[in-house]
Amino acid sequence: MTFDILPHFSLVTVTIIRFVLVTGVALHILLTKRNTSSAIGWIGICVLMPALGTVLYIMFGINRVRRLAKKLVSGRSSHKFDDSHSSSWNRELNGQFAPLATMLVN
Repeated sequence: MTFDILPHFSLVTVTIIRFVLVTGVALHILLTKRNTSSAIGWIGICVLMPALGTVLYIMFGINRVRRLAKKLVSGRSSHKFDDSHSSSWNRELNGQFAPLATMLVN
């Protein structure tokens, strides 16, 4: 008698897991993707193949380069130039190459 409930229970569990995966990934796609056709494509892949689509989106769909660039730029802009850490040639350098020397030291 308990064996009759098991297939139904596993079907419900798989359906709930699929719904959670597709909903979570679709929300992430809608919030982060700027290109509409790319967003529709990723959502379609995740709806048709929830497990594989989610893995593919995590591997290839998230733009980690842009995220890393934003992190580096925000971290760099918070630091002010400290003249005590600069080398002697940088302190002696005046004129058109001073901004370049400042960028190299920071």
